[in-house]
Amino acid sequence: MIYFEKIIYFILFFIPFSFALNPQMDVDIAFLRVLISFIFIFFIFYVLYNNIPVSLNKFKNKQVLFFIAFFLFTLMSSFWAINPVWSIRKFLFFATLFPIYFLIIFFINSKEKLNKASKFFILGGFLASLIGIFQFLSQFIFKLDSIYNFWTYNVAMFIYGQNFGSVVVQNQSWFVNIGGKDYFRAISLFPDPHTFALYLGILIPFTIGFFFYNNRKKKFFYILSILVMLLALLFTFSRGAYFGLILSLIFIIGLYFFYFKIKLNKKFFLFTPVVVVMLLLSFSNSVFGERFSSSFSLSDISNTGRIQIWKTSIDIFLDNPIFGVGLGNLPIFFDPTTSVKSPINAHNTYLDILSELGLIGFLLFIGFFIYSFIFLSYKKDHFNFLRFGIIWSLVWFLIHSFFETSIFSLQVFTSLCFVLALSLILKDKINGQVIK
Repeated sequence: MIYFEKIIYFILFFIPFSFALNPQMDVDIAFLRVLISFIFIFFIFYVLYNNIPVSLNKFKNKQVLFFIAFFLFTLMSSFWAINPVWSIRKFLFFATLFPIYFLIIFFINSKEKLNKASKFFILGGFLASLIGIFQFLSQFIFKLDSIYNFWTYNVAMFIYGQNFGSVVVQNQSWFVNIGGKDYFRAISLFPDPHTFALYLGILIPFTIGFFFYNNRKKKFFYILSILVMLLALLFTFSRGAYFGLILSLIFIIGLYFFYFKIKLNKKFFLFTPVVVVMLLLSFSNSVFGERFSSSFSLSDISNTGRIQIWKTSIDIFLDNPIFGVGLGNLPIFFDPTTSVKSPINAHNTYLDILSELGLIGFLLFIGFFIYSFIFLSYKKDHFNFLRFGIIWSLVWFLIHSFFETSIFSLQVFTSLCFVLALSLILKDKINGQVIK
């Protein structure tokens, strides 16, 4: 069984580095999806062949129930979708990734394993952030055209695959124009800065929580990791991420005092909000501040375009309020001539789910978040910073999801499965150890 655990650690580290396999010219499949599916199937055969008793008690809870029900409903939606093939393609994306949720719950059964898994998760994010920072700073050394060409012809097709890579390049959002000047945004190895920012939005709060939870070792590494991730987040120029950072920080400070009723912790206050606020103030009169302030401008084309997309998505939902139009079928209602490669989405996770899966799908989706928060706030007198960090990650994710369609990213969804699984693990004792 130890080999399965090591593979899980590798998967958590490898999340931002997954590359595409091309079994056929028009078929791309991420290596991570293949690996997770193979390990899950192999584990099932291994257990059956060796007649190993497996206790399913830890899976008997409402979070798991909502999790399974949501993904079964996404498959069912193909029955009423205009194009059922598109629904099944989107379902297969989930089906090849969501087993990691169950594998983590099953194998992370001790405090030592939880710490190891968290460290590998953080290390992967740290290295991915360094790539993003180098990427952004390189434009001040090399020409923008050189950077674009290098990323397009030497990186994109390998990392994203020939098929998906061509879609990414044709619809790229790698550049931002501020004050009449173009800047190459930090994307690391992600297809766009938005998914990179969503990934960092899960990782940064988790790393802060883990630092305070396990701060006796490698303090310098975790402090450095947090600062590097924050800097990489800034370089994405993602306004949704900026909103997620500010609003989730306000929420989490209130939760820290008014719900958990924790006395003033000097470490927390001298490190977390001060660092974030200083970063924001330092760049308030820079291109980053200008980018953030553009969020409130109705003359910004991206803002008006997004508002129009939201209005159309709401209309589609109101026409199909209970079951939606079927998973993956929203693009058809925007453009009936579009293809399966279309990048069209609602630019809002909740509107995407409401329009494609209706109220039923939306309630199932929200359900496993609600129970995650219930588990994490369970026995509030037994406060620990890892629980706190995961709550912050989920709140940040939910806020940022107002501005992006988040769950169809390989990196974001796998990371989300990890923190959702940990919320369940932390609810109970692990092998007799109370996680404090």
